[in-house]
Amino acid sequence: MLRSALRTHLQAPKLSYRQYARNPRPSSPRPPRKEVYLLKPRSLINIFLKHSPHPSLALIAPALTPPLEQGSSDDANSQGDNEWLHIVQAPNLASALDHVDHILSTEAAQSQSPSPASVLPTSVIFSVLSKPPSTAYEAFAATLLALNHPQASHELFPLVHLLSAYWLANFALYAPLHSVVLRLIYAKNEPQSLHVALMLRILAQVKPANELQPMMALLLDVATRRHLDLGVRTYRAILENPATTGYIAKKVEQHMEARGYSPNLSHSHAFVRIYGLAGKRTVAARFWRRIRHGEYYGRKAEYVNDSRSQALLLEGTLRASKKPKQVSLYIKYLLETTARAVADPTVRQSDQTPMLPGPSGIPKKVFMAALRVMANNLRIPSRHLLSILRSGLESLGGGTKRLWCYSVVIKGLLKRAEYDEAAGLLEEIWEERDKFSAPETTVAVEALTMAGRPDAAFRLLLSLVPERDIASGTSRLGPGDNGVLLPRTYAPAAKTIDTHAVNSFMVSLLRIGRLDAVFFIWDTMPRLFRVEPDSVSLAIVLKAARYARKNEGALQVAIADFGLGRVLPRKVQAAHEDWTNLGKDEAKAALQALLATDEKRTGTAFWRGERAGAVALRIASEVLTTNWPELRGFTAPFQAVRRNAGEQATSPMSDLLHSFASHPGDDAPVEAAYGHLYHEEQRLYFGIVPEDDMFRAWFDLLAEEDGAAQIPLILTWMRYLKVRPSRDTLATALVHWGEVTFEGPWIQRLRGGESQYIKLLKWITKWVGRENVPGRNDTQKALMRVKWFRELGQFRAKRVADIAKERFNL
Repeated sequence: MLRSALRTHLQAPKLSYRQYARNPRPSSPRPPRKEVYLLKPRSLINIFLKHSPHPSLALIAPALTPPLEQGSSDDANSQGDNEWLHIVQAPNLASALDHVDHILSTEAAQSQSPSPASVLPTSVIFSVLSKPPSTAYEAFAATLLALNHPQASHELFPLVHLLSAYWLANFALYAPLHSVVLRLIYAKNEPQSLHVALMLRILAQVKPANELQPMMALLLDVATRRHLDLGVRTYRAILENPATTGYIAKKVEQHMEARGYSPNLSHSHAFVRIYGLAGKRTVAARFWRRIRHGEYYGRKAEYVNDSRSQALLLEGTLRASKKPKQVSLYIKYLLETTARAVADPTVRQSDQTPMLPGPSGIPKKVFMAALRVMANNLRIPSRHLLSILRSGLESLGGGTKRLWCYSVVIKGLLKRAEYDEAAGLLEEIWEERDKFSAPETTVAVEALTMAGRPDAAFRLLLSLVPERDIASGTSRLGPGDNGVLLPRTYAPAAKTIDTHAVNSFMVSLLRIGRLDAVFFIWDTMPRLFRVEPDSVSLAIVLKAARYARKNEGALQVAIADFGLGRVLPRKVQAAHEDWTNLGKDEAKAALQALLATDEKRTGTAFWRGERAGAVALRIASEVLTTNWPELRGFTAPFQAVRRNAGEQATSPMSDLLHSFASHPGDDAPVEAAYGHLYHEEQRLYFGIVPEDDMFRAWFDLLAEEDGAAQIPLILTWMRYLKVRPSRDTLATALVHWGEVTFEGPWIQRLRGGESQYIKLLKWITKWVGRENVPGRNDTQKALMRVKWFRELGQFRAKRVADIAKERFNL
């Protein structure tokens, strides 16, 4: 009886209506939260079997009975049955894939062009996907096998993508996951409400990551545009994800309004938290008022009016404030109303004004929220910020809250460019560095680097990477000598270090001019820190390559173009080193030696023995065309008149000739324009999902490397990948495109048609809508950025040449 009672208590009933709120218990101040069930492969198959019965799904039963091939003899059926049994009843995915490989190789010996569809039944494919992989290689191999298996029925098409997305998301293979989402959206048969809702729940239940946010936004747009219901469980799964941004919350709110949903109490709490972190104070306060006045779906919860609950909501609202005076006045108002309510208890019962737990002090979380606002406001002097921190340390005590406050103030000092003060404040908590969380480690690394101690920042990062046996780690993918994917093991990522911390280190190195260290970290990141680069990492490398262009001298370019690096002194040859083949210990020692000197290396215009810009463009191209091979078939929709802004015509007739003659590289694939692809030491960047900032850095580097003619092609890639462009990115692209397409009025009149610039502008307008096209202010901002950077290059040219001559004796 006790077990039955526990089972009844733990299993939350599934309600038939769309919105619900658990009634509060009279004996407890807060009702128990309703669980959002985590999806598993078996539950996904059961859901589809319930809503879309199919023979192949019916075969995936606890007995896992394999199907019999039709049109074969009994002996053949028995033999095929045994083959499928070896796969279906395999103890793990690795042995199942071995059996699949054996069957496919046997079929290949008998047939010239075998395919998985002609060999493996559909139910066997689903049984392979239902087995949990132990490595990233197994997850990718299983999903690759499933996605290349054409389904007999469109009903099973979404299930293959959902099961594939489940394993790819759990192993952080974001680039293949993005491809799966695109295939689901671009399918001939539009996805139903169930398919989109399950995909969103899969993305929301895995480890929070910024790379998942564009995919969620894309699916929410599809659900809103096609009028698909998602359900309350999907809303909660998205809103309770720690990585959910204000943009995603706005998408959820828009879908709720479009489908007639009313946010319940749990949704309203999440909106206050998310909008508060996003800095949208008005929207966060709106949901706070709804909670206070009971304007949410479901019965009114009594604990909402409790002072402690109001203090938690106040924390989320104050995070969105940007003016310390506003925060100070509001806290003073709350203290007065709380004191008045304590003096007269009838006021608390009749008034809905939010109150604090006590009239004598401010809660710790409210103080922390106010401290964040003051740190982000650059008008507050640093001495005033430090005094506020000192005054609150006594009430905070020790523990994580104290370290959090220190990191917030250090970050505020870094924004004020007071690097020595930030490093001094970091010394006070340096003995507790073992307790640093990932955000606190990121701030500490930035403070040390900007204070001129990049070697200490590197040692801090290394101290947080656990020393484990590589053989006990998960798998890293890479193509073998014959182009076959082979597993490569590496230790699992550390708990207190992530790609964001390494990116912060790279940005700080870029700001202090250590471009050589930025390139070195890109080449050795998986071995040094056991993390993989993301879109931000690639954007940093593209920006570093653009700055490296300004460090190029005429002699250095000639050396690189004619391969004369061997005749240079040893100091100059150091700029041409290739770090891609270094082991872990060798890479660690090399970077420590690289950062040991206090001088800024000026020989940073080269990377891997080539000009840094050419290498960075090649990497960006290969990352996208490797993760999304279909991009190789795209061509540039428009042509440029000239190759760069400096290639201006000397006469109207010459300009006319340029306008009618197309350049050989304009319509060629982007790989041909960048030269032979370098295979990145056989690395596959499955953690890179392209974002807006990466494309903006790409456009800037293209203009510097005389590749602005490729901008329409990259925009076409951006549109296919469903990347939401900002006005700044579009303005940057149009400014650089205008430099290679603008023609004189006489030529335009003679040609009798629109210029290539106007054609691209109309294409962008049709893509993003007229309201999202860059305006005059956006274009002016982009022009000022380009002007500043080019003037910076002219200023640095002579200085770099003098330093290079002094250091390298050229």
